[in-house]
Amino acid sequence: MTTQHSMPSHRDAWSGHVPDVLSDLADGVYDFDLADRGHPYQAGVPQAIAAALRHSGVDVSFSDFTAMSGWSTGFAYQYGSIEPGFMAIRAGEGRGKWQVFRMVDWFGIGYDACPVADRDRLWDFVRSHIDAGVPLIAEHLDGGLIVGYRHQEDKREVWFQGDPGFGWTDIDALHPFEVVALVKQGEVLPPSELRSRAVDRMVHYAELPAEGEIENGIAALEAYALDVADPGKHFNDCREYFCWATFNRLDTRSCASAWLAKVAETADGLSHAGELYEQAADCYRQYRLVVGGGLDDPSIDPRAPATVAEALTHLERGLSAERAAWAKLTGYLDR
Repeated sequence: MTTQHSMPSHRDAWSGHVPDVLSDLADGVYDFDLADRGHPYQAGVPQAIAAALRHSGVDVSFSDFTAMSGWSTGFAYQYGSIEPGFMAIRAGEGRGKWQVFRMVDWFGIGYDACPVADRDRLWDFVRSHIDAGVPLIAEHLDGGLIVGYRHQEDKREVWFQGDPGFGWTDIDALHPFEVVALVKQGEVLPPSELRSRAVDRMVHYAELPAEGEIENGIAALEAYALDVADPGKHFNDCREYFCWATFNRLDTRSCASAWLAKVAETADGLSHAGELYEQAADCYRQYRLVVGGGLDDPSIDPRAPATVAEALTHLERGLSAERAAWAKLTGYLDR
């Protein structure tokens, strides 16, 4: 879970360079626009992109961006492997696990990217953009922003605003692919076009085909529910499916709900879909409580028969609400 941090003061023996224009991003974690609704998780990369978009003048919240990108309806699952849970979407869409978020062109924004493998070029890239007051998006660890840098002798570090990994980070440690700056390159699409594209994307990731043995979207949730119900599936090698790999991903349904509620006044048929996604999110939260958060409460065994029986009622109700929400979105596109 993301925590609040503070930027080191200039009293540090080794101070760094953070322009005043970026100080609002360096002072702490970006805005938690769903905090008052009990939203427990805000993933690093979409949170960083949403913050960078706002810094560029685009009016978009974390929940808006998560919903519109389609991540809010995604899920990925393969019994015995936790790897699909890291992203919640496995679509074979090209280099980088964060391809689902590559839709900033809708907002008249493009990417200026630098590969992390070329460290000297990366250092020049970081300094030029930070000096210009432009934050950088890093896929490092769970993702975050780079908003400052410092250099002493042969040691070069950047201020990484992400969790985990918050703080000064050696530039040689950044991974896996690239660091990105957002650049203005056009105009924001009209609201009706943004709405249609976002709904289409939400439907797309809800019905995404399997990639090999990895299920996606609603089919992944159905496969997960079947395995939870199977007493022969112990989950010993993928216990995280009773923890963040399920709950943090499914809580994005609240982002879908929040965004759909925003646009419902101007788009008939979307209001009910938003209500259904919130119903699904509530069911998944009840499921989490029954299984004890998986790894959060060691006194609860999520595979105990009585626990499984109670938990499945919430999981299946959530799935039912999610299927109904998907049908509403599909109906909206078919109008």
